[in-house]
Amino acid sequence: MKIDYHNFGERMMLARRRRKFTQQQLAHLVGVSPSHISDIERGETNPAHSVVVDICTILDIPEPDALTVEHGEV
Repeated sequence: MKIDYHNFGERMMLARRRRKFTQQQLAHLVGVSPSHISDIERGETNPAHSVVVDICTILDIPEPDALTVEHGEV
């Protein structure tokens, strides 16, 4: 399976908004810049695995569901 970071960014943004976090608040909790959070949400960067794990933990996103696309399609 391939990692679909664009899909992850969309799911991350929805989860962040549901929890009423700003990009700045999430960035502070994850230890990255707000612009990096913005880039991830827009699918413009491939975050480090440790950042993905932290985001999934903080936002309660199941990691495999957030990252993968069936049949290797992106």
